[in-house]
Amino acid sequence: MIQFYKPNPRNTGAACSFNVSAKDSCVYVNYIKQASWDAKKKIGKFASKDPSAKGVFKLSATEVGSILHCLDSNDEFSAYHDSPKQVVKMKFSPYMKDNKQLGFSFAVTRDDKEDTSKKTSFLIGFYFGEAKALREYLVLSLRHIFERNIKEAIKKAVNANAEKAPVKQEQSKEEDEGLLEDDSTGAGDEEDPW
Repeated sequence: MIQFYKPNPRNTGAACSFNVSAKDSCVYVNYIKQASWDAKKKIGKFASKDPSAKGVFKLSATEVGSILHCLDSNDEFSAYHDSPKQVVKMKFSPYMKDNKQLGFSFAVTRDDKEDTSKKTSFLIGFYFGEAKALREYLVLSLRHIFERNIKEAIKKAVNANAEKAPVKQEQSKEEDEGLLEDDSTGAGDEEDPW
C-alpha cells in the first residue's frame, strides 16, 4: 500500500491510499477529506464520522495502465464507474499552476443515486517525487495482478487437462511379452535384408 496525506490550513486537504488486490485483479483507492486543522501544531486530522467524507473505489488493470500512461506522457485520463448505488467519476491529469507543471492531480466525484444531494468531491495533488513513487507502486501492482492471473490460468488448464486425460489401462505382462514397438515379434515376417 502507498499513502498520501495532504492537509492544509484551509481545511480542504485530502488523504488517499492505493492498495493492490491481486485476488480481485484491481487496485483499491481509499480516500478521505480533511476533517480539521490544528493551527498550533500545524497538522491536519482526517478522522471523520461523516460517511460522505470518505470512500473506496477500485481501478481495473486497464485503468491502472491508463494512469501509468498519464504519468509517462503528461496526458489526461478520465473514467466513469456506474453501480446500482453510486456514480464515480475520476480524472488523473497534469497539475498546472501559472502555466507551469508542478506534478499531477487526481480528482474524484461520487454521486449517490438514491439521494442526489449526497455528492462528494475529492482532489489531491502529487508532486513529481510522489508521482514517481505512485508510478513504481502501480507498476508493481500490475505485476502482482498479472502473476496471480497467470497462476490461476495455469491451474485451470492443468485441472482441465487432468479431467480430459484418458485413464491408461496397463497391458498385462503376458500380452506384452515378445512384442516390439511396432507390435511385431520380429521373427519371420520380413524379407531377409542380406
